[in-house]
Amino acid sequence: MRTFVGVALIATVATLCAGVYTWSQMTSGPCRGYEQRRPVAEAHMQAIANAIEQFRYRTGSLPSDLSTLFEHNPVDPWGTDYDYSSDGRNYRVTSFGADGRLGGEGENADFGIESGERSDRLPNKPLQPTRAAEPIGQRAPPQSGPRG
Repeated sequence: MRTFVGVALIATVATLCAGVYTWSQMTSGPCRGYEQRRPVAEAHMQAIANAIEQFRYRTGSLPSDLSTLFEHNPVDPWGTDYDYSSDGRNYRVTSFGADGRLGGEGENADFGIESGERSDRLPNKPLQPTRAAEPIGQRAPPQSGPRG
């Protein structure tokens, strides 16, 4: 058990350090394109997910909002707050992309992490942020069929 906690702590610290490094690189130099900003947002969301998992490990529940974990709500590389939603068992952290609004294609597409897993759009289920006041539902079961 101690080994698991130690490994989890080391992984969390490493991810946070990578996120801080990535953030410092983004803010210290030109970061104009989507190709440069999306990986930064993904690193941020992974660090947020790690903090959520640490909170869940310590308390046995998910935080009600990100202010429980951070003094200031984290913002994505486009300057928009990350969206966090939870149904008590699962959670989702979302970036709304370049336009900062729900939906969109290409650079404006929403992407995020759901319960620790990266998600561009979950199968048969678009991202539903808290702005739409809809809780996270269960993932659709995998489609079975013949393999070819």
